[in-house]
Amino acid sequence: MWQQVYNPLQAPVLSALVAAIPILFFLLGLTVLKLSGVRAALGALVLALGIGIPVFGMPVGVGVGAIVLGFLSGLWPIGWIVLMAVWLYRISVRAGNFDIVRSSISVGHHH
Repeated sequence: MWQQVYNPLQAPVLSALVAAIPILFFLLGLTVLKLSGVRAALGALVLALGIGIPVFGMPVGVGVGAIVLGFLSGLWPIGWIVLMAVWLYRISVRAGNFDIVRSSISVGHHH
């Protein structure tokens, strides 16, 4: 069983900075580099594996397992939100109240 190492560089600040590289790339990718969310996330994922495997000693199988677990963990709540948004939209359209919803969230247009 693999035991996670939190300070592989024997310098806590340096180890933390190296571990933060994928997160920093994701944020910079979305803002400065103007990447799409998917591209920024995939880049961060590649960086996380590229750092986690050689620097932190993470086995490839554990890294792949973490990716699958993260994907499946996020799939349900995000899918639920999308499903409920579609459901709410359909109910408001059938009830004839979607214009109320639209006007309450539109920017600059208040009737």
